[in-house]
Formats: sequence, C-alpha cells, structure tokens
Amino acid sequence: MRVLFYDIEEKLAMGNAHRCETLNELLEQSDVVTLHVDGRKSNTGFFGEDQFEHMKQDAIFINLSRGFVADLDALKKHLDSGHLSGAAVDVFPIEPKKTGDEFLTDLADEDNMILTPHIGGSTLEAQKSIGQFVSQRLEDYWDKGSTMLSVNLPQVTLGSRARALLESRICMPTCRAFSPASTMCWARRTSTSLRSLLGTEGRTRLRGH
Repeated sequence: MRVLFYDIEEKLAMGNAHRCETLNELLEQSDVVTLHVDGRKSNTGFFGEDQFEHMKQDAIFINLSRGFVADLDALKKHLDSGHLSGAAVDVFPIEPKKTGDEFLTDLADEDNMILTPHIGGSTLEAQKSIGQFVSQRLEDYWDKGSTMLSVNLPQVTLGSRARALLESRICMPTCRAFSPASTMCWARRTSTSLRSLLGTEGRTRLRGH
C-alpha cells in the first residue's frame, strides 16, 4: 500500500509514507482519504466542496477527527452524483448529548455510507489495550525510572539508579488511594526526587516543562 500524507507542520516521513507538498496533490492521487486534524476552531469547514472536487473518481472519504471539519452537505452531493464510491464518518456537527436524544443526519439515507458513534476508546478491545498500556508504563517507571509517554512529567529514562532512588524516596499510592489530592502529592514527591537525581540540568528541565 502506498501512503501519502499532508500536514501544515513539518513532519518526517516514516516507512513507505510520502509527504505531499499540497493538500490537492494528495487528494488527486488518493483512493482513500482520511482526516486526522485537531479540534481548533480554525479547522472549521477545513474540508469542503473544493476539496471534495479534487478527489479522485470513485475515491472513499473517511472523517474520524471532528464533526465540524468536513462539510457533510458537500459530501452527500458527491456521493449522490457518483463521484465518490463511499464514505465513513463517526463525528458530526451536531451529536446527541445523552442516551435517548434524537440523532438526525441526511447521510443516513446513503447506501454507500457508514455512520458510527465516536467511541473507539470504549470498545472491549480498546479498554484491554489501555489497561495493558498503563500497567506497562507504571512498570517501566518503577523498574527503569522511565517517564516516556507521560503527559505530566519530563520524558526521561533514568536507568539502573532509578529503582533504588524510587524505593527510598517515593511512596506510590495504591490504586484505591488515588484522589486529586494524593495524586498531586505523589507528583510533587516524584518531581523532587527526579530533580535530586538529574542535578542542575534536570532541575532546569523540570522547571521549564
């Protein structure tokens, strides 16, 4: 499979992926187009009539990012005309807020359209993967002093000295003891211990993180 991508930020191409210079260059070559953009307001209406017009005949469109990113009326037009062979969407401009709320979309009448709720993280498979991922990160932290992939600590791997330091200075709360207060207390103790081990340079990094 040949993979093309486009990004407004500089991204290093990995594997067999090829970076396109413009979005239209990507659209004109791709059999399947998927959107993966964030929820900033400037992305509202990012993918509309002009972008659909540049897609290949019989291409497939997939939006799994944000509901306000793509113009669904334009998508329906290109499905009905036969320009696009199919589409899949799991995010919508207006979505039910709670169980029982009515959900309406004109795309529901399309035979070549897949509509699903945006709950990939709530599936049994995803929950199992999340549990394995989190437990592995805790094990890496305890055994190697690694905070890689953490969202609230510097990205470091302290190595062989880490476990002795952690056992002597950090008392990790049990799962049942986790609360906002205990978590903040644990984070402060962790940060203090990391500063001690990393020295002056580490203290500078921690303050600036």
